[in-house]
Amino acid sequence: MSDAVDPAVLDRPRLAWPALLLLIAFGVLYAYDLWEAIEILVVAPATFTSVGAPVPWTAFIANSVVPVAAFTLAAVLGRRRPPLQKTALLVAGLCLVAVLSLSLTAYVRAGGL
Repeated sequence: MSDAVDPAVLDRPRLAWPALLLLIAFGVLYAYDLWEAIEILVVAPATFTSVGAPVPWTAFIANSVVPVAAFTLAAVLGRRRPPLQKTALLVAGLCLVAVLSLSLTAYVRAGGL
């Protein structure tokens, strides 16, 4: 047995507490969007079926998947970046989630999907 440490283990970045705090803070914002999407996924189909309209499952499921995918992508891309760049990625992802959820909502209300 040698006492040598593998350099790959030493080069791995440690998640510092500011980065973890940043991910938790933005995670709450992304979770709020996810909560809204799940609420729409659960409540809205009954409204559509009561008026005899087809349920836009594609829009509802996409609206539920986008917050998780955007947060995961922003967290992975910002993993080894400075805090300001990580914040910019998380804000961009949050903006993407807001734009897509509002666009899907407007499209469904207009009678699409």
